[in-house]
Amino acid sequence: MASGNGEKTRRALLDATRELLESPGATNAGLERIAARAGYSRQAVYRHFGSRAGLLKAALADIDERAGAAASVERILGAGDASAVLDDLIAWWAGYVEGFAGVARSVYAGRTVDPGLAAAWEDRMEALMGVCRLVVDRCAAEGALRAGLERPVAAETLWAMLSIPLRDQLIGDRGWSRAEYRERIGSIARTALLSAPVPV
Repeated sequence: MASGNGEKTRRALLDATRELLESPGATNAGLERIAARAGYSRQAVYRHFGSRAGLLKAALADIDERAGAAASVERILGAGDASAVLDDLIAWWAGYVEGFAGVARSVYAGRTVDPGLAAAWEDRMEALMGVCRLVVDRCAAEGALRAGLERPVAAETLWAMLSIPLRDQLIGDRGWSRAEYRERIGSIARTALLSAPVPV
């Protein structure tokens, strides 16, 4: 277990990293700047996170942890039926992204030239893929997955629909409101992934 001072140092480094990532130019979030902003040395980063890439991964994962993302996903998976699961996931995600959109854009933009940012982005995208697999498994267990649609393909399709760059394009470039984004992506997801309801 980390000591009180150790946890204080860790928290300061994570907060400093997020602050720098939220500002323009994520690739400028080097160890010197992060450490200086947190009030510690570069050695503190190595001691607590092993490397800059380790710190960047931890900083993005910390966003999920502090927001209670795991508990939200568990609640979503317990929704009434497959359609409700998809609706709840997309509604939650649409609101959740608002809280870290600046960080996500910054990391996404810098990932092609910064291996640390690339590693952090891939780590979070794999975590999102894990959520999509759980949702698809939940739909399949109910027998609601579209006939002939393989689970891996369904999970990858859902993952693509939750893409942050796609969201930014639809809301920022095409002028969708946040409510329209939730409703339209939810409708597309249900149509693409779920079997048509059986007429009563």
